[in-house]
Amino acid sequence: MFRRLSVLVAIVTLAMFSPGTHEALAQQDQAIKRIKSEGVLRVGIADSAPFAIKNPATNAWEGFNVDMANDLAQSLGVKLQMVDASWATIINGLLSNQYDVLMASTYASPERAQSVVFTTTYITSGELILVHRDSPYQKHEDLNQANVTFSVLGGTTNERTARARFPNAKVRVLTTDNQVAPVLEVANKRAEANVADSNSARRFIRTNPEAPVRLLEPDREINQARRAYSVRPGEYHLLNFLNNWLEAQHLSGRISALRAKWELN
Repeated sequence: MFRRLSVLVAIVTLAMFSPGTHEALAQQDQAIKRIKSEGVLRVGIADSAPFAIKNPATNAWEGFNVDMANDLAQSLGVKLQMVDASWATIINGLLSNQYDVLMASTYASPERAQSVVFTTTYITSGELILVHRDSPYQKHEDLNQANVTFSVLGGTTNERTARARFPNAKVRVLTTDNQVAPVLEVANKRAEANVADSNSARRFIRTNPEAPVRLLEPDREINQARRAYSVRPGEYHLLNFLNNWLEAQHLSGRISALRAKWELN
């Protein structure tokens, strides 16, 4: 049995270090070389204020992740191309090579990590629940009943949180990429609640004081998770570069400065 095991190890080792294997890996991991050769970094982005939001006057993207994307392109010495992504197909867009790096405000969940490779964390945050200003509900637990409807964007962590934490409630999925659409459903009393990123929820309340919505238990964030950027499986040279670049952004104080600029908790 030991002899068979030794032969198996030898075969695996030979395969790992054979010229054909190295050549295949080298061909697979050429993302940085290609980006620099083409002179363009394609970054996938989706509406998620204050991480990314389109300026209605210029139709240009603005936000924390947009500033980070500009810094990344500058670090690589290439031009930046922002690629609009849909929340419902945002991971598939990366896998189908529509962009080089996904820099939307995605949670690095175990489910997504089965499809893409995540960088180290750039921020950790949770989710909050919004209800109508006149809502009788006072606690999260009050919402876990059949006569409550959650309004959420499809394909988001918010949808999974609503279904997992409130199994007795109904979940209405919106297919729009308009981040505030689910909140407007609550404001117009077409839904009782919405799960939203904590920073996005606080920003909406702060910038829309006339909207008839409020945070339910505003100090009670749920589903704390890390946010990270992502690349396709196999692009580990690019992943290593991104992790080192993120560490430099942390150590230089750049991330702290951008968090203050965009009022991120």
